Amino acid sequence: MLENIILSENEDIERFVAMLEEKIKKKEIKKYANFDKTKNNIKLLPDETEEVAKQQEEEFKLLAQNILANVQKNKDNLFANLLSKYGGGPGDNSEYDIDEETFQNIQKNRGKNAQKRGTNNNDDQAKAARKKTKK
Repeated sequence: MLENIILSENEDIERFVAMLEEKIKKKEIKKYANFDKTKNNIKLLPDETEEVAKQQEEEFKLLAQNILANVQKNKDNLFANLLSKYGGGPGDNSEYDIDEETFQNIQKNRGKNAQKRGTNNNDDQAKAARKKTKK
């Protein structure tokens, strides 16, 4: 009986039998001789709680592994994107890289220009250095 009723469980047997007996008593359904013989011998459904718990645990582990793999992949992609955008290190030339000699000249002249202008602004030197490295 339970195998034919969708989403039924072993705990539902008493309720189903009581419902059928009530319907028979009200003469809404016909009583068969086999009903009295078999109502106490209903085949129980196998207990699937352990199987379901194991399956859910395996699915959870797989999900956790996938999440961790995606996190690592996203970190790698982020790092690769940053490297491609801003350069990978000392050997890579970007539009903002200047050589050591140009940097030292800017540092020397920084104080001189600041005194002349009364500011600490060296945008002109930085622009000139960038143009020099682009050529």
